Amino acid sequence: MKMRYKFIILFLSLPVIAYSFPPPTSFDRNTTEAIADLKKYNGVETIYEGLSFISSNEMILGYALFMTAFGESTMHNAGKVATAGFISAEITATILKFATNRERPSGPVKHRWQSSFPSGHTSSAFSMAYTISKYYPRWRIPLFVLATGVGISRIGLNQHWTTDVVAGAIIGLGSGFLAVKLEEKILSFRLKL
Repeated sequence: MKMRYKFIILFLSLPVIAYSFPPPTSFDRNTTEAIADLKKYNGVETIYEGLSFISSNEMILGYALFMTAFGESTMHNAGKVATAGFISAEITATILKFATNRERPSGPVKHRWQSSFPSGHTSSAFSMAYTISKYYPRWRIPLFVLATGVGISRIGLNQHWTTDVVAGAIIGLGSGFLAVKLEEKILSFRLKL
């Protein structure tokens, strides 16, 4: 079986995996505590907050739409594909949040779609990193380091368990992969007003 089909099967099986997902494990608790403990060092909490801010839905979508609206040809195309990847990641993450209703390390949330599993910030960051790095290969390492930092920041701020972040990264990579595979259709799409 080709690698892309294995990846798509894994991506599509996430809802089944998520629905049967256990409550936080000792691994989750230990790694979350260790990463959150780094806040005792001067400036770490500010870095966590900054990384979380730049990876919010509004910011990620804003970057992609800005690239689409104002970028030269390559950047315009990257922005369109990144927007599609972001939308895919966000829809997938929100459905899984609603299905699992997993409590955050910081405690319960008001609405199911705000639950812990998976990390929406991380899925958006990894989707963006994947799609943009396909157009700008030199940015690959910095983009994935940044996306990883986003995931760590979500753990450090007690918003997610480690497995939430890993799942978010997988969803983001899957959404980015799917957007790149559908690039031709995405780029030919025109909004008619």
